[in-house]
Order: sequence, then C-alpha cells, then structure tokens
Amino acid sequence: LHKWKTRTAATGMAYLRSSASYHLDVREDGLKRFANAVGGTTTTATKRSKKKRPPISPTLFAADYHRPKLDFFNEHCDHVVQKNEL
Repeated sequence: LHKWKTRTAATGMAYLRSSASYHLDVREDGLKRFANAVGGTTTTATKRSKKKRPPISPTLFAADYHRPKLDFFNEHCDHVVQKNEL
C-alpha cells in the first residue's frame, strides 16, 4: 500500500483510472458507503432499480465511470486496513 501511494502520488493524477467498484473493502459497495459516511452523497441504484438516489458526489468521484479521487481512495484504503486490523 505504501508503494501504491508513493507511485500514484508521483504521477500527479487526480482520479483513478478504474471505477468505484475496484477497491480493498469486502463489500462491493464499500467505497460508496464510505463516501456516505464521510459526507459525500452516493448512489447505489442499479439499472433495474426504479428508486431515485442522490448523485455520486462530484468532489469524490469523476462523472465518467464514477472513478474515485486518488486522495479519497487512499483514505478509504487506510480505513479498510484499520477496520480489519490488517
């Protein structure tokens, strides 16, 4: 994880290339739930769901493919490590 943070910081990227579904948490929606917990709004609606949900926070996720901000993703990784005592 330290190497990940060091190398991604060196690239200067603001958002990950992968969508919010790729993360370290066990739950599929772990990153989106974490966004809710820290005050960002997220959506958990699927194409099959007719329920209206608030949009994913533009401050935490890019509009295309819901790619998370790098610093937010790293914060989530730290949270998962601490939560699971890794």
